[in-house]
Amino acid sequence: MSILNTEELREIVHEKKQNGLVVALCHGCFDILHVGHIRHLMAARNECNALFVSITGDRFVNKGPDRPIFPEQERAEIVSSLKSVSGTIINPNTTSVQLLENIQPSIYFKGQEYLNSSEANFLNEKKTAIGLGIEVRHTFEKVCSSSKICETLRKPPQDHEA
Repeated sequence: MSILNTEELREIVHEKKQNGLVVALCHGCFDILHVGHIRHLMAARNECNALFVSITGDRFVNKGPDRPIFPEQERAEIVSSLKSVSGTIINPNTTSVQLLENIQPSIYFKGQEYLNSSEANFLNEKKTAIGLGIEVRHTFEKVCSSSKICETLRKPPQDHEA
């Protein structure tokens, strides 16, 4: 399990790129890990030599009340334990813009739900990545929603009268 700080990640990414390897970054909350996350990370990893994942810090998770369910440290531990992930970082900022500027991976991956997104944070991340020569790619795996999973789990059980 490898949870890194910005300086450690910057050094690792620089070294790997110097050795001709393709290094990618994925960013997200990863609150309740589900098959959509797993497939997204596996698809991204299949297109690079090393995949790092930045985890949205607790104070920046804007998914509704009582979220995140799991604290940032635990989310980072869970994601870093996946075979497809080379390491994680808890993002100290609201978006991955500064992280992209600091570590400059070869590729920045987002899921297909961001393909035509007008969401301001993603557009800023995309603009930054492109400006730095970082390729922005999307994976086309099953889209799931941790928020919908939480909503389903919070619903009271339905009465099933015969």
